[in-house]
Parts: sequence; structure tokens; C-alpha cells
Amino acid sequence: MALFNVPSACAVNTHTSLKQQSLPAHIASHMSFSWVVHMAEELCALPLCLGCGAPHTFCCEQCFYALPWIQAAFACRVCGAPFGWLCCGVHGEAWERAAAYGQGASWSVLEYASFAKRFITTYKDARDTRLAPYIAALMAVYFEAYIAHPPPGATGVPDVSDVSEAPCASQELSQQDVPASTLAAAKVRAANSPGFDGVCFVPATKAAYTYRGFDHMELVARLLAAVLNIPYIDALARPYAADQRALNKQQRMSNLAHSMLVVQPESIQQKHMLVLDDTLTTGASVIEAARALHEAGAASVCSFTLTRVW
Repeated sequence: MALFNVPSACAVNTHTSLKQQSLPAHIASHMSFSWVVHMAEELCALPLCLGCGAPHTFCCEQCFYALPWIQAAFACRVCGAPFGWLCCGVHGEAWERAAAYGQGASWSVLEYASFAKRFITTYKDARDTRLAPYIAALMAVYFEAYIAHPPPGATGVPDVSDVSEAPCASQELSQQDVPASTLAAAKVRAANSPGFDGVCFVPATKAAYTYRGFDHMELVARLLAAVLNIPYIDALARPYAADQRALNKQQRMSNLAHSMLVVQPESIQQKHMLVLDDTLTTGASVIEAARALHEAGAASVCSFTLTRVW
């Protein structure tokens, strides 16, 4: 991926080695040796396509086109669920309430299906940082195709202000029939696509960061911001929440309630922010990020994730 100046795994994990200096010598030496072995295996391992196993790449050309791409023209204007543009039964009241504090449109690149999920699990769980530029590239391709230069019908929602002129009065829609969050998403998308003032990311929990030794979305956010020529802003911190994977929908919402904060409020004042995350499931993470950013002074917040569970 020549487009990206990829941070080396060693550079990403330098702080881990510094922290180990305060540990007992025999433990620190063991951890350092394990880390070196892990990095050596990662650097020496031949990249294999996550779809078919072809060598020399994580995604061959054939598998690239076979990925479960989400068609933005038919996705929900609010939560990005595939085929939800007309009537989405996936997002609930949380998304409707989120519109009141600045949560705008949401986009996702791939369905969390097929081998698309391996991009996430291999990157996060196997800690293969070589996948960061591939993930950023997939998101950049989608951004350019559907967000920066969208095809007809892929932006906003149908103009409800003109439905009174429909030929059949019995099938008319009024503005009151359209959910508030849908209208808010359309307004934000029309006004700010692709005019974002900053890219930030949903930070990992403390436990996840400790386990991996890096924040997976930070690497992707830096690369994507550079390619899209949008300022990267390290705005959010998440010091309180636990890992989300074992929680149900209600527990996810409760776990993340007021768990994020903006570390430099002056950096996002009246800015239109694009928040990145790896996977959108219930939307709890991006909704909480939108709340924190909006309360800190952001003008609007849209979310952008690699995969979408639905």
C-alpha cells in the first residue's frame, strides 16, 4: 500500500517497553522476549489473503470485489444498516434521542459477514498492525465513492418538503412522518459532506489497550485522515468503560453511558467531526462519542465504521 506511510510495529509499541523498565527484571525480560518473538513472527510472516489465502496480500483483487459492500443508496440514513433507507427496523430509541445532541449520518463500509470480519479479528486479536493501511484504504475507497462524491440517491433522505406535490394524495408523506434522527442525518449530510473539519476515533478501553499494546483505531484514523486531507484530532478518551463484546444491547448502552470525555475541547469547537470505529453493533460507542463531542462544542458528528452488524 504505497499510499500510506505505515507506522512500524516497533514504533507503536515503544511506550510498552518503557513501562516494562519498572517491572522486576525477570518479568520484564520475559515480556520483552515474548514481544520481540511476536513482532518477528509478524514481520516475517508472508501476508495471505484473508478471503482465499493467496500470498503477498491481505486482500486479493478477486476477494476485494467479493467483499460484502454496503450500498449507501439503500442503507439506513441514520444507523447505516444495509437496505434500511426506506424503513429501518434495526436502530431504536437511542438513535432517535442521539439526534438531539448532534448525532448525524452514519456510514459503514462492509457487512460484518463473510471474511470481512477477519479484517477486524486479525487486526485486533492477532495484533497484526500491518492491516491498518488495508483497513484505512477500504474506508478511503468507500468515502470517496459514497460520501465525498456520492452517486445519485446515495445522500440524504427523500426531500419530504416536496412530497405534497406527489400525484397520489393518499400516499403522501408529511415531515411529521419522518423520524427526527433521519431528518437530522439528512441535514448534516447535505451540509457537511465531505466538508468535515476533523477526524477522530472511538478509543479502546484501558483493558483492550493494555492487552494489544496499541489503539487499533488510532492507527487507522491517522492514516485515513492523511489520505482524505482532513485534520486528525485526538479528541476522545474512554477511561471508564469495560469491554463491550460480552454485553447485550441494554448492557452496552449502560456500560458506555457518560464513559467518554473530550480531552482538548478547544480543538473541536464548532467543528464538523467524523468519528471512526471498527464495528457498529448497537451504536452505543458512536452515540456516546457524539454526546461527548457535542457537549464539548462540536457543531455536528457523523460516524464511519468499517463493518456493520445487523
